Amino acid sequence: LAQANSPFKTLGRASCKAMARRSWPLRVSALLACALLKLSFVGVTQSRSPLVPRRGEGFEGSAPSPKVKSTISREQLERDHGDSWQMVDKILKGERAESPEAIMRARFTALRFKDPQFLAATEKEEGTSIKKRAAGWAKTLGLEEKTLADSIAGLFGSDIEALQEPLAFEVISADEESVEFKIRCRNGKTLHEKSKFQKDRKWGYVYTGDSEFAQWN
Repeated sequence: LAQANSPFKTLGRASCKAMARRSWPLRVSALLACALLKLSFVGVTQSRSPLVPRRGEGFEGSAPSPKVKSTISREQLERDHGDSWQMVDKILKGERAESPEAIMRARFTALRFKDPQFLAATEKEEGTSIKKRAAGWAKTLGLEEKTLADSIAGLFGSDIEALQEPLAFEVISADEESVEFKIRCRNGKTLHEKSKFQKDRKWGYVYTGDSEFAQWN
C-alpha cells in the first residue's frame, strides 16, 4: 500500500493529464509522477530458495515455505554425512524423515546452506510462529543484522554465531526420541548437544525445542 504521507497521494488522473499539456520538462515530470503513483501500490520482493518443498498450504499462513535447493550435490551430502547421506537426500526430495537422526542431519545441511525457513519449519516452540523463528535463525546465520535490542539482551553471543560457519557434523547416538551430536565450526568451537524430537505429519519428525544438554567447547 502507498504510504500515508506519499507526495503522490492526492495526484489523480486529471492532474496528470493537465500537467502533461504544459512544457516539455513539466511533461516529463508529470509522466514520472504518474508512474510513481502506480508503483506506490506495488512491491517487488525477492527471497532465497530454501532447501525442501512444502507439504500442503504452508504451516502458519504467511511463513515462506522451504523449496528444493538443486545445488546440493550427492558429493556434498556424502562429505557431510558419509554413508547416511541418503537420509538427507530423501528429505530434500520431499519425503518425510524416517527418524530423528534423519531430520537432524537435514537440519545440519540447512545450517550449512543457510536456510532459516527450513530450520524454523522443522522445530517447535510454543507461542512462537515459524515466521518469528525464521527471523531469529536469519540473525544467527548472519543473513540479517542484529538489532540493538538483540545486542543488549545478549541473544546472539559469540558462541551461537559460530554456527554461521559449520564445518563438520557427527552423530554420537540416536534413538526414536533423541539425537546426541556434535557440530564443529570454523572458529574452532564445537557444539555438543542432545536434542529431543517428536513425530510430525508433515516432516516425519521435528525438533521439540528441548535438549537434555547443549554446551560449547
